[in-house]
Amino acid sequence: MRTRSNYGIIGTTQTQSGTSTSRIYSVDDQRISQQNGTWPSAYGGIFSITPSVSGKSTWNTGVDGPLTLSTAGTWTIVPSVNFSATMSMWGAGGGSGTQTGTGGGGGYSTGTFSFTSGATYVVRVGQGGRAGAGGTAGGGGGSGDVNRGGGGGYTGFFVTSETQANARMIAGGGGGAGGDANNTAAIEQGGAGGGSSGEQGSPSASSTHPGGGTQSAGGAGAGGGSGSGSALTGNSGLSGGGGGYYGGGGGGDNGAYAPGGGGGSGYLHSSITNGTTTTGSGSTPAQSGSSIRGTAGNPRTTAQGAGAGNDGLFYLTT
Repeated sequence: MRTRSNYGIIGTTQTQSGTSTSRIYSVDDQRISQQNGTWPSAYGGIFSITPSVSGKSTWNTGVDGPLTLSTAGTWTIVPSVNFSATMSMWGAGGGSGTQTGTGGGGGYSTGTFSFTSGATYVVRVGQGGRAGAGGTAGGGGGSGDVNRGGGGGYTGFFVTSETQANARMIAGGGGGAGGDANNTAAIEQGGAGGGSSGEQGSPSASSTHPGGGTQSAGGAGAGGGSGSGSALTGNSGLSGGGGGYYGGGGGGDNGAYAPGGGGGSGYLHSSITNGTTTTGSGSTPAQSGSSIRGTAGNPRTTAQGAGAGNDGLFYLTT
């Protein structure tokens, strides 16, 4: 039997006069919410999610709590009610190769968005940059050389489909680590992702820096065989640029070494309210002290040796 405490009488103003402690609501509540175009925040957001999360194909934030997606992949969300939610996200960290420095940390973006019943939304959680394994899912530029690191993928939120034109919020991924083919002192830091511009790669033996993605263009590459980032995608040089609204430039061959890739940029659409997008700092992800983040966006470090950076994270709460 469905129950609802303090439900009162629905008047001509068509508003609910109480809330439910049981989180089970009457048909009248649902009808009124659709007439008004709003779903009371106390009731939570309700949406289908594909693939399912924790065995649930329908998620109700009022019952199931915040939605947290912390592994690389793509999910489709279709709300069954109108609701407003705050989203927070981190891009993935850059990877490191066998003879490299440390990858760049992932960027951070947050803000509030109004979801529309029946609309389709896509969430992408970026994959950590890898060593010598080509491009990463989620837009991160890859590495053409096992000695270098691939760029981390962006984490993003889109309407209808995953294209730059449909982006509503993005957190940029960190650039992959560059390195010295002779395994000496020239080890190169990947640039951090996020913010209006991703951070440039940081070579220790040259003034040539792969650029970070911006709001209007991909970061420029540096060194032979490198190139500029593009929409959503970091360049795949010897060291890869991070994915983002625009991806970071790749690090190419500068003789004995390759510079680290640039970070990808973050993004906030005009439909996002109270939003911020923040760039990390070198190997440190943006908003690194957040209790939500865990280890999301951490890059692979020189001390850890060759391997992948950490995946990004997407968090939604009402």
